[in-house]
Amino acid sequence: MKVVYDLVAAQPEGNSPTSGGGEYARRVFLALLRAKRDASVQLSAVRLDDRPLDPTILEAADRAGVAVANACSPGEVVDHLYSIQADRFFSALPLRYVGVGRRLPSDCHFIFTIHGLRPIELPWDRYELQYARSPRAVARHLIPRLTGRRYVALRGRQFGKLFALADRYDVVSASFHTRAVLLAQYPSLAADHVTVLYSPREHEAEAKDETEALVTDLGARPGEYVLVLGANRWGKNAFRALRALAKLHRSGRFERQIVAVGGRTMPYLKRARAVFGKKLVVLDYVPRTTLLALYRHAWALLFPSLNEGFGYPPLEAMERGTPVIASTAASLPEVTGGAALLADPRSEHDIATRVLQLATQPGLREQLVERGLEQARSTATLQDRMLGELVTRIVDDRTGRA
Repeated sequence: MKVVYDLVAAQPEGNSPTSGGGEYARRVFLALLRAKRDASVQLSAVRLDDRPLDPTILEAADRAGVAVANACSPGEVVDHLYSIQADRFFSALPLRYVGVGRRLPSDCHFIFTIHGLRPIELPWDRYELQYARSPRAVARHLIPRLTGRRYVALRGRQFGKLFALADRYDVVSASFHTRAVLLAQYPSLAADHVTVLYSPREHEAEAKDETEALVTDLGARPGEYVLVLGANRWGKNAFRALRALAKLHRSGRFERQIVAVGGRTMPYLKRARAVFGKKLVVLDYVPRTTLLALYRHAWALLFPSLNEGFGYPPLEAMERGTPVIASTAASLPEVTGGAALLADPRSEHDIATRVLQLATQPGLREQLVERGLEQARSTATLQDRMLGELVTRIVDDRTGRA
């Protein structure tokens, strides 16, 4: 059986060097390389040759004797499947294959992951223009709002076409929330073709590598700062988070340091400096080890995301004994499992209330730390089991559908 893994999903797209979907693709591929496979399974991969790819991925593939083919476009990826007569194709970010103009081979079993339906669930937000850095970006943000229902219908049809790309397919959903959205949005989608397999965790290096020095070198004070992530992506809702914290700052009720990651050039962050002064530390994307150190040494993670298919950050913070304030949206209540304070992500008042509650309610921080550690442990066990199931689904011929 010839199995092809889509490494295009692990390559950066747009202005973001990393993404949840890309990290997912990387983790699944490395797990696939580590797994023992039947001798009859021929595993290979394909990537786009005009985009960078984490060299550790290529090194791991080389050690495992797995060939990585180059393609110039998604259409050439599909051509590659035909040329080698692939029996199975797995993609962690499959929407790019909707517009290639050619169906996947009808005898190729297509397995793909849907992380979420953000363009349908959350096509726009009132504050997304705060993240626009150019007239072109403004236009891009305005298109969904100006076209309204037509935009949502168009994006809905794109997802619908995805299910018709091959005669045989399996959909992997990153959360029970996403599965429910899929089945509600597409009544014709067979429920037994949609399996929930949580996004895999990564087995990190020893905690001693997540040192305070990594944090202090950035100007952050260990144990004293509120961590805000995804500051350049409007769906992560950092703009409202900072407005909520500014309200508390002006009242004099909350004066902790704030570390905002991922959006150093955002216009709204430049304005925020006038409010917070030196209490606001703005960072661009940071290396993985630095991010983990920022989790570990934060007073709290503030993650009021407007939409998540799964949501790594709350679990990664909990695993390091850091309390989490997350949002009530999408998969986050499912992932945090009652171990985080939850706020309405569209209400700055509610976000500010939860921050102040954590700061002033006796014993609450200790309770959240304890519950968070347990939630991270139990979810990690589930993630490891589900990752094993996904690897088996990709390479085991007995899992294929007729």
